[in-house]
Amino acid sequence: MLTCTGCSLLCTDVSLEMDGTASQFANACGKGRAFLERIANPIDRNVIVDGKESSIEFAVDRSVAELESARMPLICGLADQSCETQLATIELARQLNAAIDWTSDISPFAWHAALQQTGRVSCSISEMTQSADLVVVWASDPDSSHPRLFESFAGEIIVIDADSNETSHRASRNFIWSKNQQQMALRYLRERLAGISTGDFSSEESFAEQLAWLEERLLDAKDPVFVVDERFAELHGNVGTMSLSLFIRELNKRNHCRLVNLTSEPNHRGALETFTSQTGAPFGILFREHEALFRGRDASTTELIRSGTLDLIVIVGHEISDSLSAAIAKTKARTICIGSAIPDANIVVPTKRWGMDESGTGFATDGTPVHAGAFRESALSRPVELINAIRVRIQQTAEGAAR
Repeated sequence: MLTCTGCSLLCTDVSLEMDGTASQFANACGKGRAFLERIANPIDRNVIVDGKESSIEFAVDRSVAELESARMPLICGLADQSCETQLATIELARQLNAAIDWTSDISPFAWHAALQQTGRVSCSISEMTQSADLVVVWASDPDSSHPRLFESFAGEIIVIDADSNETSHRASRNFIWSKNQQQMALRYLRERLAGISTGDFSSEESFAEQLAWLEERLLDAKDPVFVVDERFAELHGNVGTMSLSLFIRELNKRNHCRLVNLTSEPNHRGALETFTSQTGAPFGILFREHEALFRGRDASTTELIRSGTLDLIVIVGHEISDSLSAAIAKTKARTICIGSAIPDANIVVPTKRWGMDESGTGFATDGTPVHAGAFRESALSRPVELINAIRVRIQQTAEGAAR
């Protein structure tokens, strides 16, 4: 058995079967199978320094020189790496007094701001599967992003979104509501739960009837669960996430309502846990100032890169988001890639991949710790080994200068 790192469910029941020279991944979903087949047969990549093939030793030397001379370096990526790699990278940033941030969109900030006000009212995936009698999927599409989420769920599903999506076929009711209607619905539900008269809430009769039906169904349910992913926060921002969190908190007092927040990167939750425990800053920190990088939208990694204040960017990871890649492409900062390869990077060092040829620990989207073992041999370096080699060289340089 192996652990699929194709999404943050981290399914541990996938098996590898060989059909001649081809790898077959039994029990994987379509998304997971496509991911595993792609990374199981990688294109050979070489170490590159300034556009030329190089040795790892020379790449480490150049990386050390770049890091020591940088005025404002940023280390980013990390959400698809093991907790061991995340921890080593945090120590590198601490050693350099550098900035480090694993986020690539505003979703973590929005939900963190909401949880600070409401507390966490959540449950594990297995709890949802075993006990929930109603799941409301709001502005999200788990069948596309996390295809096995509802594999063993037999309860009722309601989908709320601006358009039909892949999850719609599972739903007993699909509410096609615009962004404005969704925000109106959240306000209506909160006010009704608080006993506040809403008056003539909507001039659209069908919308008003749908709201009344949803309200009644939520109050009748014994163990309802709301399921959201990053798209909810992107669509509704801090205000919407706060509003939903407050509603779930109040409804929880009546019928044990809870939230399942799906993350896209396989070890998003691990990064959150590791950064919080090691730095006190859940998303990122500027060690030079001992200041947490948490100011909402303006402090996401992409916004830091767009600010033009960075002169060196170190990307640690294999799957880089489109928004992060686009931001890096427009910057004049020099770039070091550990694992991934982006166009025109100054230094590229391919590394082993967590859950494929490197073992390590991660956290599934619901906070469950998962060990992902290696099932393929590789001559590439482990990212944690490469980062520690850079740390040792920097320490040796510092000790030599102190003599």
